Order: sequence, then C-alpha cells, then structure tokens
Amino acid sequence: MFDLDQDLFFDIKEIIEEEWNPQKYFNETDYHKDLYQLLKNRLREDRRIFRERGNNRADIVIDDKIGIEIKKDLRHKSEVDRCVTQVKRMKREYNYIFSFNCWG
Repeated sequence: MFDLDQDLFFDIKEIIEEEWNPQKYFNETDYHKDLYQLLKNRLREDRRIFRERGNNRADIVIDDKIGIEIKKDLRHKSEVDRCVTQVKRMKREYNYIFSFNCWG
C-alpha cells in the first residue's frame, strides 16, 4: 500500500542527512530554529510545519504526522531516560518520530 506519510518521512530523512549541518549552538532552541528553517525552505509549500506543536510538544511537527525532537548535550542517564519517555509519549500523537542529540 502506498503510504504518503512514509514517503514524507524518507524525504525529511534525506534532507536532514544530506543538508543539515548546523553550526555549534549554545542552546537547544537554536538547533530547533536551524532545522525548522531548512525544512521550511526545502519541503513543498503546502506542508504544514510548526515549532512546538501538539499535546506532547515535539520541537518540530510536519503535517501533524511527523514529530522531531532535538536535544543538546545529553550526557547523563537521567537525561536520556527523559528523552526516551518524551519520544514514547509522542508515539501516541505522530506516525513517525525523529530524535536527535546535538553536541556542541
């Protein structure tokens, strides 16, 4: 069966892998802004792209189907555990989820 959400997921994955090379930022929000701007520029105009949207508040949401969670400098088990819990909650709301840990 043809899955438009899956196609969108792989389009986003390709954009991130091939084009997202953010500078080192001091805070997580700057990574959100950087990726958000790239996706706004590269995805079709009819795509709805939001920052911090939904009950589970993914950092970036595309078409209310794909959530992106970005963390910065996760170093401790408690931080990783919190991120895993957030992603698990997001699974209830989004069909696909990206999660990144940016170092810098």
